[in-house]
Amino acid sequence: MIETVDFKPDEEYFAAANSYSGFVSRFPQEFDPIRYERMFILKGGPGTGKSTLMRGIGSRFANKEIKINISSDDDAPLPKIDNCYIDIDEMIEKENLDLIDVCLPTFLHKDAVIKALERGINVLVEKPMALSTDECKQMMDSASDSRGRFMVGHCVRFSKQYDFLKEIVKSGKYGKLISAEFQRLSQTPLWKMGKTAQDGGVIFDMHIHDVDFALYLFGMPDSLSSVCNKNHTECDVVTTVFKYGDTFVNIKGDWSLPQSFPFSTPYKIVFENAMIEF
Repeated sequence: MIETVDFKPDEEYFAAANSYSGFVSRFPQEFDPIRYERMFILKGGPGTGKSTLMRGIGSRFANKEIKINISSDDDAPLPKIDNCYIDIDEMIEKENLDLIDVCLPTFLHKDAVIKALERGINVLVEKPMALSTDECKQMMDSASDSRGRFMVGHCVRFSKQYDFLKEIVKSGKYGKLISAEFQRLSQTPLWKMGKTAQDGGVIFDMHIHDVDFALYLFGMPDSLSSVCNKNHTECDVVTTVFKYGDTFVNIKGDWSLPQSFPFSTPYKIVFENAMIEF
């Protein structure tokens, strides 16, 4: 008999989804937020979609002094907060920092991360880590030589509707994996047309979430293939297939949809004795 396992979002899920507090609470021990009394956030300015995670982090520092905000938008007014900088070198030189959360546009990640690590500061960088393997390697090499800790914020791993899947797969509770499908669907981001070279487009901006989670869940595939459809940008719809023996994992990222279409992230995983659908 096939057992259908339903995931039903509750108030806790929606609270976590709205604030990403679940992500913060699942930091490794070395990143225990209570330890960090001096924290700066490098913020990417309007329209970068980075603010949700910041609210979650900020909520964990309710009784701490937080000095916050670097803006990458030269025209954006600076908030009226003491110790606010528009230059990372000046900030690192003047402040005694425990942690820097780098939420800049992707093409600016490498330099900010390396500067912080070279000073021994702990660094959390937003996904995607970078736009090339060479830049990733430079950051990883810098982290290896630094006393600071380094982490990439692949937040989907810590979201409640995904987190429980890891334990199910690990335990083998429902038998062998038969198939899996992950989708990340969005209206066309008209505000960033012409800027995809700076953030990597749908592959780096959206598809990477589910690619990372599939690798986290099932490990490295025996083989893979990817195809892209072009419409507004170089790639608007991407489909990747991971092959594990005779099992296939299908992953789709699509931001070609109409403006009325709501952002959604459905998935379906079929085991020998159960199906999990969200």
